[in-house]
Amino acid sequence: MAIASGGSVGHEGPSVAIGAAVGSVVARFF
Repeated sequence: MAIASGGSVGHEGPSVAIGAAVGSVVARFF
């Protein structure tokens, strides 16, 4: 959860977490 909240990565933490979540969802459909 540290990455999702951006605690350990910084400002890019949330963006990376969201991107990974979206990517996994897209991968499920395709």
